[in-house]
Amino acid sequence: LKVRICVRGDLQKLSTEEKYSATLAARTARAVLALVAAFDLDTHQFDAVNAFLNSTLDETVITEMPEGFRQSGYYWKLLRALYGLRKSPRLWQREATKVLTKLGLTVVQEDLCLFASDGIIVFFYVDDIIIVNHPSQRRRAAEIKEKLNITWELRDMGEAAWFLGIRIVRDRKQMALWLCQDSYISSYGKQISPYHPSSLCYT
Repeated sequence: LKVRICVRGDLQKLSTEEKYSATLAARTARAVLALVAAFDLDTHQFDAVNAFLNSTLDETVITEMPEGFRQSGYYWKLLRALYGLRKSPRLWQREATKVLTKLGLTVVQEDLCLFASDGIIVFFYVDDIIIVNHPSQRRRAAEIKEKLNITWELRDMGEAAWFLGIRIVRDRKQMALWLCQDSYISSYGKQISPYHPSSLCYT
C-alpha cells in the first residue's frame, strides 16, 4: 500500500502574501514539440519523485499530527513543503528555477516554466520534466540530466511519450509528431453512467 501525508491547506488562514505559482501553458508545450518535429530534436522525460518535498519552507508552519501519530500536547513543525500546503507549488517552482538557472539555463519570461540555452530547452509541469536538445548538444544535455539526478530524486521515463495526459507519437524518419488525446476519451467513457444518454455513444 502507498500513502502520502498531506497538509490541510484548506484550513490555513488566507493572507495577503502572494501564493501564485506559474504552470506551463499548453500552447508552450505544443510549440516546443512542434520544434522537436521540425528540427528532429532529442527528448528525454523525467518525473521528480515527491517534487514538493525538495523545497524548504521559508516560514514557520505548525500542524497537528495525523491519525496514528498523535500524542497529547505534541505537534509537528514542518521543515519541507508538504503536499496540500498553499505555498508548496510556488516553493517548488522557486526551487526548480534556482537549480535550472544554476545549470546555465535562462528562464523564458513569457512562460516561467520554460528554460533555454544554446541548443537545449527544458520545460516542466509540476513534477513532469522534459529536456529537449539538438543532436549537436547531446553531451551538454547528458551533463544536465546527470546534475539534475544528483540534485533531485528523478524517475527516468526515457523519450517523451506522455505529457499533460497527452500521448506523444513520433516518427523521426518522417520528421512527424502527433499529440493524441485518446486517453481523455477512454477515461470519460469510464466515468459515464450506463444509464446516461451519452453512454449510447460507447460500446
